[in-house]
Amino acid sequence: MKPNQNTFAMEKEVDRQLLKILRDGVPKQGRDGEIYIQPASPAYFLVALRRLKDCGCVGVAKDGSPLGSLKEVLRERGWKFSGLSPEPPEAINEPVGDTNDTAP
Repeated sequence: MKPNQNTFAMEKEVDRQLLKILRDGVPKQGRDGEIYIQPASPAYFLVALRRLKDCGCVGVAKDGSPLGSLKEVLRERGWKFSGLSPEPPEAINEPVGDTNDTAP
């Protein structure tokens, strides 16, 4: 299937909305009916990172840069880096508690 003008327009709108959410947060309605702004959750950032990766954008973690600092903190916490793919410590991949437990 060949991309057409509608596809490009839709992608542009998705990117615009995602950027707005990352910058401004997400409007939510409280129990009292008031609208408040909640900061973007990590899930939105993961979507943005995936979108950038799908479009071929990559970041280089240079020493002293924000990305380099993040990489160093993650490395101190046990993450390993092979190329561009970080590998979390084993403890992160292990299930927490008994998965058969049910909440009261």
